[in-house]
Amino acid sequence: MTIKHLRIFVAVVDNKTMHAAAEKLFISQPTITQTIKEMEEHYGCLLFERFGKRLVITPVGRELLGYARGLLAEYERMEQAIVSLGNLELIRVGATISIGEQMLVPLITEFETMHPKVRLEVVVDNSENLLGRLASGRLDVCVLDGTDRGDEMVLLPFHRDRLTLVAAPGHPLSEEAFITPEQLAQYDFVMREEGSVPRRLLTAYFGRYGITPRIKWSCANLHTVIQAVAAGQGISLLYSVLVQKEIDAGVLVEIPVPELSGERDIALAIHRHKARSQALEHFIEHCRQFGQFRE
Repeated sequence: MTIKHLRIFVAVVDNKTMHAAAEKLFISQPTITQTIKEMEEHYGCLLFERFGKRLVITPVGRELLGYARGLLAEYERMEQAIVSLGNLELIRVGATISIGEQMLVPLITEFETMHPKVRLEVVVDNSENLLGRLASGRLDVCVLDGTDRGDEMVLLPFHRDRLTLVAAPGHPLSEEAFITPEQLAQYDFVMREEGSVPRRLLTAYFGRYGITPRIKWSCANLHTVIQAVAAGQGISLLYSVLVQKEIDAGVLVEIPVPELSGERDIALAIHRHKARSQALEHFIEHCRQFGQFRE
């Protein structure tokens, strides 16, 4: 039994199917299938029940999962310790996709300039996958929104972000001092995908007045949203950290609608039992100063 076997086993559990695990690990599905088969032959029992393409972990598999996560976490700690002995401390940082697109590059670049003996390895993914990596010890810290993440995670807010309604320069509403829902409903919207927080808040806002917003574009890609809004395709509701550069450059303008100006915290998430190295403490302090500067 090897570290590779355990990594693949945990990936299958976390991603629900062998196909999804293969995509996540960038290896072929037959390799995943063969590895699970080897593990089941090694232990002489089934680790998963098969229901078509759906896998359900067995009680024995669930027992193995606890040991596997612990061993992988210990292995990652060993890797980090050996790297540190080479006079280069390692911090593994995760970030959600939206934050990674706009905030992470200057944050990481500035830190590495100030701390040349610290190496940062970065993973950008959705929050569920990041928290799984954090729980298993494969990440040291994550940058994400400050929503409660359970008892195992400590959240350290470092930046207050706000929602803002944005449009192309010269939009008819950009000169209005007070805008009613009825006025706003006359225009097209370019929004993130269904289920995103701004999309839900926009729908709820209009719903209070019995109005359905005119969603012209529905995009999973932030850059597409920004480009479409800048081209005059519609208005969008986005967090300011994602569009501040475009607002400062005059590519987008803000439209004041107080009811659509909610706030959120951007925070560092760290496992409650994580031993914080000096390098990690420096990174935490750097994020706090970075957040204060941007505010």
